[in-house]
Amino acid sequence: MKQDKTYESLVKKMNEVSALSPQTLGPFTSVYRVIIPFFKRAPWRPLMLGSFAVTVIMYMLLGTSVVIVVSILQHGF
Repeated sequence: MKQDKTYESLVKKMNEVSALSPQTLGPFTSVYRVIIPFFKRAPWRPLMLGSFAVTVIMYMLLGTSVVIVVSILQHGF
């Protein structure tokens, strides 16, 4: 049977890719490994909480003038 050069090249490349070492982030690696599964399962949860927190902070800092800022942003986009 004739050897397939494309298949051999693909297998060689797959072995190279699977031999890569895991990514490290220095002292933040353990925190990264704990947080990332939450983003992979349901990325909308942290985004929803973050947007709510930003909204509350903006309201606390700007008060009712948040309505003016939002209106300006709506006209801009």
